[in-house]
Amino acid sequence: MLTPTQIAQARAVSLLRLVEPDTTLVRIASTRGGEYAGPCPFCGGMDRFHVQPVVGKWFCRTCTPRGGDAIDYVQRRARVPFQAAVQLLIGAARLPAQPQPLASARPRAAPTWVQIGWQQAAQTLTERAERGLAEARGTAARAYLAGRGLLPASWQAWRLGFRDAWQPTLQGVLPAITLPWSAADGRIQAVQYRFFGPAVAQRDRFSQKAGGQRVLFGLPQQPARATLIITEGELNAVSCWQAANTWANVLSIGSQEGARQAIVRTALAQAALPYQQVIVWLDERERALALVEQLAPFNGYALWSANGLDANDLLQRGVLAARLAHACQGAGWELPQ
Repeated sequence: MLTPTQIAQARAVSLLRLVEPDTTLVRIASTRGGEYAGPCPFCGGMDRFHVQPVVGKWFCRTCTPRGGDAIDYVQRRARVPFQAAVQLLIGAARLPAQPQPLASARPRAAPTWVQIGWQQAAQTLTERAERGLAEARGTAARAYLAGRGLLPASWQAWRLGFRDAWQPTLQGVLPAITLPWSAADGRIQAVQYRFFGPAVAQRDRFSQKAGGQRVLFGLPQQPARATLIITEGELNAVSCWQAANTWANVLSIGSQEGARQAIVRTALAQAALPYQQVIVWLDERERALALVEQLAPFNGYALWSANGLDANDLLQRGVLAARLAHACQGAGWELPQ
């Protein structure tokens, strides 16, 4: 018979230490004592397993959304009843070397972009769009980018292009800037279309090549820098890079909603780890402050689009570089050279 003290001792076991042999977790939030996320040891999903160590709770968004405490984890890990799980946790028995997968769990299918055929098609599309931007048919697209204050060197660095693409809402083919989202190894994860022109309403500006997965918009294999700038829109990222690429690397989440996705939060947390300084620039103040708190509570600084002016707006006004330098000064960091 188990005593209440033994059950309490089992529940008090550190969840982080308990799950550490089974998965690799990254801190994604500092509120409520912190939250960690990573691959699920039961179903294999790469971004769905969460641990809140101070609260003493874990869950998987797919295979075990209700989650539980340390005892529940061991019950599922070792496939044992409650009493045996408590005995394992208080040291009366030993855990098996590997977790036992749930019988009903199915590994998550690999995203389409990792397939060779899709990757080849995306690379070809991107290369042709890059040529299209440089050719006569890309005149309007070049004028659009120049009107946004972006220089040809920036277009080329970020592999921006031009093509006529299908707009699903308007049910027609429209001119679009192509924005390739790349993984760290250079493979394309998604090709986004940014439609432009007076006929395109703001809600209809974006579409993408089928099968893509937008995680982070950035340059693969960026040179080492001390500072990371995280922005909202893709052209805001290109704008910040144009203004600060000598001292900062830049990533974009695409939209504020992107930061709500677990796979994006996990990727951001991993990306931010090597940097001495992190600037987060979102449209809304509260969300910018919250993301800094999650990613870099001790070495981060939040910016937001005051008066509706984002990074690209400030680039067009010729004050973006000064705004970013002022942010460094406000954070107490050494001013960039």
